[in-house]
Amino acid sequence: AELLGINPDDRKDFRRWSLGCMLALNPFRTPEQTALYEESTTVLAAYLAREVDIRRSKPSDDLITRLAQAEEEGDSLTTQDIVLLIRLLLIAGNSTTTDMLTAGVAQLLKNPDQLAKFRARPDLHDNAMDEILRVEPPVSQVLRSAHEDMQVHDKQIKKGDTIHMSLFGVHFDPEMNPDPLSFDIERKNVQHFAFGGGAHYCLGAGLGKAQAKIALPMLFNRFPDLAFAPGREVKHKVAPAFNGYSELWLVK
Repeated sequence: AELLGINPDDRKDFRRWSLGCMLALNPFRTPEQTALYEESTTVLAAYLAREVDIRRSKPSDDLITRLAQAEEEGDSLTTQDIVLLIRLLLIAGNSTTTDMLTAGVAQLLKNPDQLAKFRARPDLHDNAMDEILRVEPPVSQVLRSAHEDMQVHDKQIKKGDTIHMSLFGVHFDPEMNPDPLSFDIERKNVQHFAFGGGAHYCLGAGLGKAQAKIALPMLFNRFPDLAFAPGREVKHKVAPAFNGYSELWLVK
């Protein structure tokens, strides 16, 4: 929101709208969630369109202005183009990063020995982020289209078939990560596809990991006695493509 030049007073609404837009990917929406999704997409699009129009007449030093001024060989982005780009940035940069941070808190609290290492050895933080992403990837399922006929184990896949893949299945494959059920921030050569791969590798991967490397140590340093709240259930989202938590209650 800061990069975009959005009024800080509106950030809470931005978070609610971006989470509402993500409900488009949840086939098990309740009527209340569907209403939130429809409201969020409509209100957010209108809000962003107004911001783009303002920047066209009153440029500022922010990303919306840069997008509004972008031009290549006489072509420029329409207001709708910019709104869609910003919406993608908000959703991709909000929910997945939030879910990664929450997963990190949950896994470290579940494994006190690993939390002790995390606190004592900053040199393990990079590896810890990869292990968190392996054990609890924010995006848990991906779709790909086969560009050619292929055989995968005993399955025949034809060109044009849509392949639905579980990242949990990959990340917990013992041939890829030995002893996959253990959470080990010292694991050698952590293998995961939480950021996709190849041409589909996440553009925000570096930023997401950098944010987590700052936020998680800061959180545990500030609250050394952080713990799960007694009597509170840890709840996951009900959204097949995503693996975030809907509730994670803590005491300090």
